[in-house]
Amino acid sequence: MVPFPKDLNFIGRTDVLEAMQERFRNECNVALAGIGGVGKSQIAIHYCYSYQVQFPQRHVFWIHAGSTTRIDEGYRNIARGLSLPGWREPATDIHQVVDDWLLSVDNGPWLLVVDSADDMSVFFAAEPDIPGTKPQPITVFLRRIAQSSHGSLIITTRDKRLGRRLLNGSQPVEVPLMNDEDAKQLLRARGAGSSPAEVDTQALRLGEHEFSIGHLEDLF
Repeated sequence: MVPFPKDLNFIGRTDVLEAMQERFRNECNVALAGIGGVGKSQIAIHYCYSYQVQFPQRHVFWIHAGSTTRIDEGYRNIARGLSLPGWREPATDIHQVVDDWLLSVDNGPWLLVVDSADDMSVFFAAEPDIPGTKPQPITVFLRRIAQSSHGSLIITTRDKRLGRRLLNGSQPVEVPLMNDEDAKQLLRARGAGSSPAEVDTQALRLGEHEFSIGHLEDLF
């Protein structure tokens, strides 16, 4: 259930992917943290497709967490894809139905990506006259599955603090800007630059700006 096609021009990011693999050897969750446009979602997409090749019988789910509305849509899509009871009914508590399915050991292993978890207020509601914040239901659920043994969780976020809070204090894997060699390979793969000198110039710009890797034409 990855809502994006596989990027056939995905280049590099070996250090981040290796850090993810190392984390998954010891834990069932990882947060990818970095500035907007640095490529966190692209790395998660690449990991999902690699996971499906390695484990073709396992489920892969994706929730865009930019807002409560998008989270609700993600839950609804999971319920529809699994044909869970009541998914068509507006009165059904879709969050509870999906949470119950994911938390059942009978339904694992699976991989869930929670993408663009950038807004603290989506996951923690302010409590009037009470210090601190109250976890939203989605946060309580993520903390529970982060400790599960039958599912794997990837979170992408611009906010390292939020990543740590969602994963019970686990330190996020930081996603840096592309290094020079990876940037050059990506540009060549996408046909950018008519000469080696032009590729070098564009690669320098690529490494100095936050950008959407999927929309390189907007940068040049």
